Order: sequence, then C-alpha cells, then structure tokens
Amino acid sequence: MSIRLGAMTAFDLTPEHARQVLAGSTAEPQLVRRSLLLLTGAAEYKLIGICAETVDEAVQALRGYLIFFGYPEPSLDFASFDQPGVYLKFNPMTGTCYVSPYEGHERGVIVSCFSPQGGATNDTYAHLPLDLFDEQLH
Repeated sequence: MSIRLGAMTAFDLTPEHARQVLAGSTAEPQLVRRSLLLLTGAAEYKLIGICAETVDEAVQALRGYLIFFGYPEPSLDFASFDQPGVYLKFNPMTGTCYVSPYEGHERGVIVSCFSPQGGATNDTYAHLPLDLFDEQLH
C-alpha cells in the first residue's frame, strides 16, 4: 500500500503515517516536525542524542530540538572538544549534556521517548535531520 505523504494536512496525519515520515528522509521539514510532535508529545520526557561531524553542528541541532520540546538550554561549553565526529547527549531529567567522540558514519538526531509511569510512549526515532529547526533559529 502506498501512501502519498506530500499531500497530507495536519488533520490527515495519523501515528502510522507519522512513523513513515520519520522513517524516511525525503519529507518536507514541516511534515517531519508535525510527525515528531504527534509521536513524542505524550512522552513524559525525551532523551536527545546527536551524531554530528563537529561540536558546533551538534550544539546547533540540539538548540533547535530543545526549543521544539520546551526544554531549557543546559551549559553547552564544549570549546575544548575539537575532535571530528561527535556524539552529544542531553538528558532533561538531570539537565546534563555531554559530548564524546563518535567514529560512526551516521549523522542525525536520535530522540528516545519515555513514559515510566505507565504511559504508552516509549519509542526511539532516528536519524532525524540535524538542520530540522535551523530556519527557526535564525
């Protein structure tokens, strides 16, 4: 069964369609953002992991996702880390953020949703675009 995602409106978007959008890499950014909101909105919290080429690229991506999810920005002072290939992880429960070397080839954002109090939202979505929120940051 083929689904035409490009013609969808916000009212047409179902969880099944949203999962297809996030699994693909060709959807319009607005549709990706709506899909992400639909699928992650009920989670009690979300861990954000970022695989990027540089710390600056990872921090730029994190800022957009933090704003989107309504999380405050933690300290992002990683000036001394200048190794190419980084993994940045943000935990909203502790407010901590750290960066470590990453030798993999994948680039993108990983959002892991948790609802430990018995909610149904416990999913992971990856590799979301690093630049998904760039237009809103400028």
